[in-house]
Amino acid sequence: MNMRRASVPTIIPEVAKAIILPRCRICSQVPKEGIRGGIKLRKAFICTQCEQEITNIDVGSANYQILLEKIKRILK
Repeated sequence: MNMRRASVPTIIPEVAKAIILPRCRICSQVPKEGIRGGIKLRKAFICTQCEQEITNIDVGSANYQILLEKIKRILK
């Protein structure tokens, strides 16, 4: 009796590529442009919108102290 092994198709799962998106440490949002949508400051990421807000904010404004505290936490 001739016994053959049945060929079992080899199933190789597709390797899923992991996509890691940066999250802004100021506003906690992920920019549409990904890593190109901001700057890295130490180990933190700051999106372009927050970067512009930081550079254009008035010292006497209400958000100035909030931004200052968030930047201090990044630089620690």
